[in-house]
Amino acid sequence: MGRLHVLWKLYIAYTCALLVAMSLGGWAVTDLAGRTLRRQLLDDTTRLARILAERLEAEEPLAGTYDNVCVRLSRLAGMRISIIREDGKVMGDSHTPSSLMANHAGRPEFVQAREGRVGVAWRTSATLNEPFLYVAVRMPEKPLVVRVARVGEEVRRGERNLTALLSLGLYLAPALAAVAGLYVTRVLRAEKEEDPWKRWTGSGGISPFQE
Repeated sequence: MGRLHVLWKLYIAYTCALLVAMSLGGWAVTDLAGRTLRRQLLDDTTRLARILAERLEAEEPLAGTYDNVCVRLSRLAGMRISIIREDGKVMGDSHTPSSLMANHAGRPEFVQAREGRVGVAWRTSATLNEPFLYVAVRMPEKPLVVRVARVGEEVRRGERNLTALLSLGLYLAPALAAVAGLYVTRVLRAEKEEDPWKRWTGSGGISPFQE
């Protein structure tokens, strides 16, 4: 009986500790997972932008724009691609005719790329009205910037899936603990309801009236 009481106390302590840990650490874990996923997607997009910048170094536009080049590469990459001149004029775009696009001189990712850094920005596209992750890099030799845009919904979907997976793991633990608690409770109840006389005789003990 004493051993079962110890198990019951251990179960209660475990459940309380688990609930506290979930409350304190659940948000931190999902937040860290989301930031890790964003970093991985950013690294992949940056790598693609650099590859395209080197590839486009040798490309010569037809009819004075890079629109057709961007459309062709966008079909292969599955992302929006833009080519921007140093003064901010869009020379080519895979989704909108470059002649209809506004000057990009003030876009943060373009400004960073023009300075020789990797330009990164998260915002809603003014032309497509969709959230995008923008990554821009400068071509090695030409005074042009290549910008790759990844649909933000894809990033958010990945975050939601990862968060759901982690949450499932976190919330399964107390469910298993609850099942264990029910089992311990039933055992304790059975011990309390069992007749001590039956327990004595059933274990092989000799009744004093049988001596």
